[in-house]
This record gives sequence, C-alpha cells and structure tokens, in this order.
Amino acid sequence: MFLYLNWSQREIVLPYKGLGVWELTNHTITGLSGSDNSDDRYKFRMESSAGTTEWRAENNDSKPTGNASYYYMVERLNVEQWTNNQIWKNPATDGWSDKTYDITFSLNTSGEYTHNLVIK
Repeated sequence: MFLYLNWSQREIVLPYKGLGVWELTNHTITGLSGSDNSDDRYKFRMESSAGTTEWRAENNDSKPTGNASYYYMVERLNVEQWTNNQIWKNPATDGWSDKTYDITFSLNTSGEYTHNLVIK
C-alpha cells in the first residue's frame, strides 16, 4: 500500500499492521518544492498479483466537507496520475515537505473502508 502524492507522483510505503490496516507513524516528508510540494491532492495505490489499483474518495474530487464520509475509500481500476476522486489534505498547509505525518489506511471489515492523515 502506498500513499500517492498526485503532483510529485511520490509513493510513500505504508507498512501492513494487520487486520486490514496499513499504518505509517511519525513520517517526515522532505525534498519537495514548487508545485510538487504545494498540491494538496493525494490518493492510495495498492499492488497485488492482479496488478495495481487505486483507492480514492467515493465522491468527486473536492476539498474536505467535515463529514467522516469524505474519508471513505473505494477501489478504482483506472490507475493514472490525474483522476477524479482524489482526496485533499486537511487542513491545507503550505506544502507537504518538512512536516511529520501519521497515516492510516483501513480495509478492516468492522466498518467503512477509510483512512486518516494527521499532520503533526
């Protein structure tokens, strides 16, 4: 499982924790500048023996609404840099670089498929 930053096309590996959860804590992103750093859109990619799929928002590409459902994920087969249903970092900041994040992605069957991205 990867966190995929749209503009920079950077993939950040999320280690598998167990029970359908991938998690990366205290991860600092560095080395991005200009548009690579300032675009807040992201999504998730997963590789398997069947190929690569993306996990994105259920609804169209838009900024966070404040509802938990904004962070619900659905699997998509069209894997491209720019697609609908990307997620926007919230709160918006002055870029990805030089910030520390906790990132969790859950496909646990006890609830909705969802994720959480915390900027520390």
